[in-house]
Amino acid sequence: MSAFRPVESQFLVFAARTAQEAMDIAARAFGVTIPEIASKGRSRARVAYSRQVAMYLCHVIGRMSLTEISIAFERDRTTVAHACHAIEDRRESEICDRQIAVLESHMRERMEVLLRLQRMRTRPPPDAPPPRRPLDGEDRDSRVRRVLRPRVKRRRPRSR
Repeated sequence: MSAFRPVESQFLVFAARTAQEAMDIAARAFGVTIPEIASKGRSRARVAYSRQVAMYLCHVIGRMSLTEISIAFERDRTTVAHACHAIEDRRESEICDRQIAVLESHMRERMEVLLRLQRMRTRPPPDAPPPRRPLDGEDRDSRVRRVLRPRVKRRRPRSR
């Protein structure tokens, strides 16, 4: 088995790690535990708010889609959308805005570390075969154009 996982599973692992980091930041900020945030049931307001903040951090700083967040948190996509909208609405308050800004800066720092680790993991091993070289007169763009070129129907001239 090679050291590489398929791209899709690498991405899912990265998304899950991003969600875990967001949950950790929110849990520390609001004095709840990560299992409480990750729990499936409806819970106290403090836990629900910290979960909403974690979802918001995943979306805004982690650049995850609502569907990816819903998978990571085991919630419905519309629940994630509601969480993001609720936090955006609360940011109109100056105190809440400052609090979320601090959490965003912590999340940015963690994302930089995660991205560095991700880059280190996705480097090809030294014994990996080199990438395919283009044929004579062929470059990457010409291959892409050939694959993506739309088929054009040629009209025959009408005979009278």
